[in-house]
Amino acid sequence: MRIVQVGSYPIDSDQVKGGVEASVYGLSIELAKTNEIFVIDIPRTEVQNDFIEDNSGLKIFRFYSMKKKNIATLLRINDVISAVRNVKPDICHIHGTGLFSLVVYLSTKLSHIPTIVTVHGLAHIEKRNIWNNEPSCRNLLKYIQQSLTEFFLLSLCIKIIVDTQYVANAISLYKAKGKIFRMPRCLVIPQGINPQFYILENLNQAKKMLSVAAFTKRKGHLHLLESMLEVKVVCPDFSLIIAGSLSDKSYLNSMREFIMENDLTSNIRIYPNASLQDILSFYSQSSIFLLHTEEESQGIVLCEAMAAGLSIVSTNVGGVSWVVKDNVNGLLSDFGDTDSFANNIIRLLKDDSLQKRLVENNRTESENYNWKFISENVLDLYKTMI
Repeated sequence: MRIVQVGSYPIDSDQVKGGVEASVYGLSIELAKTNEIFVIDIPRTEVQNDFIEDNSGLKIFRFYSMKKKNIATLLRINDVISAVRNVKPDICHIHGTGLFSLVVYLSTKLSHIPTIVTVHGLAHIEKRNIWNNEPSCRNLLKYIQQSLTEFFLLSLCIKIIVDTQYVANAISLYKAKGKIFRMPRCLVIPQGINPQFYILENLNQAKKMLSVAAFTKRKGHLHLLESMLEVKVVCPDFSLIIAGSLSDKSYLNSMREFIMENDLTSNIRIYPNASLQDILSFYSQSSIFLLHTEEESQGIVLCEAMAAGLSIVSTNVGGVSWVVKDNVNGLLSDFGDTDSFANNIIRLLKDDSLQKRLVENNRTESENYNWKFISENVLDLYKTMI
């Protein structure tokens, strides 16, 4: 089968940035074992010119963009659409609900190419949270633009892939409120994880903790640091590594200032833009995974933590509770409730049997995020559409 994947694809497989890149990369690699896969990467400033990258039979189309903004990306839309048409795919799979995805979707439908869209989280909610946290005309306009784009695309689609039932329920509510004019059929297929996490040898070192997330306000790192102040009272020799892609340098600086001002430098280390090998090493050395996030549709890092054999402390937001069941394979608290979050960490540090039970359940649950099985479900969906 000739399949086109449209979405962000990593420039360097050792530096995968964000859930969409991880998903497009993992799905494409697995599907390429039995199919012809062509990836249309979003136009980027990181490349100097257009070219086609051949990676063991997997072809990636790279396009140059002068700026990262949506408008600059859309200036290359004709070239992107021409590339899709020239491949003459049996099906096109678009990842994301931004303006770029909407225009590509309209074009493939006009060309009578069977097309499916994966909704990687509800992007307008992220824009709304940014506007609420940092009110400005610029952030308000971004929120309005993303909302209109996302609602219009959802209304056009007959079928979509969502990663958790949380997203499907949210879209159903949009239809009830009249925000979308047609309800798409939502097929729940989770995002998978890198197979290297399944074969990690976990040393499960006590008192060593890990948090992996992009350095942005949405990931709640400062709330996490506040919780660690309470943890230090009970466990003064704890160790925490915070790693992830650098998206907001000013937020990272705020984190570093907090650590310095509160005498946490001996306990907490920060690794922006850590490589995959570094991340794998961090997982193998840790016993507890922490994520104080404001919004997630699934939270791929949580699934990675499961496969790596860590217990989990996170927030009860978005789709997290569909992945991490409270007191079954993790402990959950409300976003911003730093006291409850800290208490959950302390519970795990004090209760080895609880931690062991959560880890055992996580090992079992992690098989739901194996790309081998997920790709089979996606391929079955493609066949029904063709």
